Parts: sequence; C-alpha cells; structure tokens
Amino acid sequence: MELEVNGEKYVENDNIINGFHFSSLATFNEKKRIDSLYHNLVEDDIQSINKLVQQNNTKSVTSEEITKAIRSINKGKSADYHGITIEHIIYAGFDTEKLLVPLVQCIFKHGSISEKLMMGLLTPVFKNKGTRQQAINYRGITVLPVIGKIIETIIKECRNDRVLETQNKKQKFYSRVIGIQSFQ
Repeated sequence: MELEVNGEKYVENDNIINGFHFSSLATFNEKKRIDSLYHNLVEDDIQSINKLVQQNNTKSVTSEEITKAIRSINKGKSADYHGITIEHIIYAGFDTEKLLVPLVQCIFKHGSISEKLMMGLLTPVFKNKGTRQQAINYRGITVLPVIGKIIETIIKECRNDRVLETQNKKQKFYSRVIGIQSFQ
C-alpha cells in the first residue's frame, strides 16, 4: 500500500502511519486565508462563551441531571482515549453516576477541566471521493472522552438558550436542530 501527502510518498504500514499526521490540521496557520477567517470565528465564540460563564453563577448539578445526560448520549459509539464508552457508565449503575456529581460540580465551580478529560482519539476516515492513496481524501474524526460528553450535555441543557443568543450566526441553525433532536 502507498499513501501520498503533499507530494511525498509513504510506503509500508509503519511508514504510512507517519503520513497521517493531523497535527498540522489542528495548528493555526496565518498564511491560509480560510484558517484566519475560521480562527477569528472560533476566537469570537470563545469570548462569548467566557462572558456567559462569567455572567452566570453556575447552579449545582443534581444526580438527576447527570442521569438524564447519560441517557441522552448515543449508544454504540467507539471507546474514547481511555477505553471508556457510554455503556460503561450506564451499566456501572447509580453509584458511578453519584460519583460524577461532585466531579461535575467542581468543574463548573472552578471553570476548568483536566487535560485528561479533553484528550481525543483522532482517526483518519476516507471521504469516499478521490483515491485512498492521497491523504487529502481523508478527514479526521475525533472521539472525545465520555465524561466530557456528559458535561457538555449538561451545559447544553442548562445554557442552550443563552448560548444561542451569543453564538456565531453561522452555527445557530445547526445548534438549534441538534439541541432539539438531542433532548426529545
């Protein structure tokens, strides 16, 4: 098998893995116009979210909210970086859900989250166009930690209306549709 990345060819399985380096995709590059525009939109959204956090006292999280968030996350998905799936949390039972309450409350209180809970597992996925030998025909899919998904779901449920008010206009329809579908 052979893979081509920016004109450079990678051959053999061990070497091909080096061709799939998505780190350059996650690195801001001022030379690319599209990166600059997107980077500015992301920075604006980060500022909006930070303002929301500063303006609102975060209420304490209940075990019912944790349970609701866990139940709403799609099942049958890949394991995260730590090897955990939502099914692990579901079948671990109420005791695990009870342990998550103080963890989530602490994260909300201090406004920061451990790097371990933000580590994603990046996998190249073929776009079904072009040849499989060119890296440009792949996109990266990141599987985020399950605990992070639970926290994100709780935040969406509590703050969705406020986020929609300040969110970048290009993302509002998507968020509304996803938010409605996620909580029906």
